Parts: sequence; structure tokens; C-alpha cells
Amino acid sequence: MKRGRPEIEMVDLNPKRLQEALDYRGRSLRSLNLDPILNASEKTIRRAKKTGKINPDILDRLGKCLDVDPDFLSGDYDKWAAFYSSTREEEESIKSQFIVQDYPYVHYQRKSIAPGQIINDILIEHGIPISEFNKLSQNERAHFFIEINRAVSGVIWKYFKPHRPSIYNYTIPMPPEDEITQE
Repeated sequence: MKRGRPEIEMVDLNPKRLQEALDYRGRSLRSLNLDPILNASEKTIRRAKKTGKINPDILDRLGKCLDVDPDFLSGDYDKWAAFYSSTREEEESIKSQFIVQDYPYVHYQRKSIAPGQIINDILIEHGIPISEFNKLSQNERAHFFIEINRAVSGVIWKYFKPHRPSIYNYTIPMPPEDEITQE
């Protein structure tokens, strides 16, 4: 019987991407030692950087303290580029477009939000059961989503200027408004 802490499956850490994040934030491995969010020693991070493997919880906290998407730090986007490229030059060209400032931690958090959850939360906040939303026709649902998105976006842009790099300028596919019929 093995004693001690249970074995944790490690995930990838791309040392090059970690260094880019550190440089962008003006941080060093030593300065991470004092970060209460990370709660891991400099030695742990140095070891992970050397081996290219890290505890997934530490990777998440590292992303949080550097305000960088953990998938960027792990090199997942680089793997995506390699998978979809047909030549080494094409792969390198795609990888060169991945810059740390385009991958803030909020991007990672955004991936965990279920698309319908936002609508559900808004309705619940206003005392509307989801069954009422489900009674709407497809066109009414589409109009509802478009109007909610416009209203929320207007308020957000009034108070904040969200970072929207061109790589993320996409929305949920919807037919153009003039193609949605009124019922």
C-alpha cells in the first residue's frame, strides 16, 4: 500500500507561454512566491516549468494570479494550431498570432458558462419561470436574446471598455434580424 499524498494527474505547462505571461505582467517566478492566490512555492513552479507538467489546480491559480487563460499557459492553443495546420510554416504562423494579452483569465471563465444559463439567471432574477420562456416561439426567443444582448452590452460599454481582440469577435450564430419573422 502506497503511503503519502494521493497521486495527482498532472497537466501540461508550456514553459515558453509561462515566460511570455510573466514578462507581460512584469513578474518573476520569485515574485509569485508572495502571491496569496497562487499558494505554491517558487520551487514548485520552477519544477513545473522544467518538466512541462503541473498540478491542474496550481495551473488554474497560476492563470488567476497572472490574469492569463490557463489553456494559454498549458499550450492548448499551440496544440490546436499544430492539429489544424498542414505545414510547419502554417503552424508557426498560427502560433505567432497567439499573444498573451488576448487571453485574459476571464476568457477561461467565460468558457465555463452554459449558454442558456445567462438567460435562465436573468429570468429567475425577475421572477419569471423558465417554463414561460420555453412557451415562446423560436422567433420570439431569438428576438428576446437579441434585445437582452443589446441592452446588457449597452450598459457594459457605458461603464467598461472590455478587451475584445479580433480573434474573439464572434457571437452565437443567429439569423439576421430581418429574417426573423414576427408572430
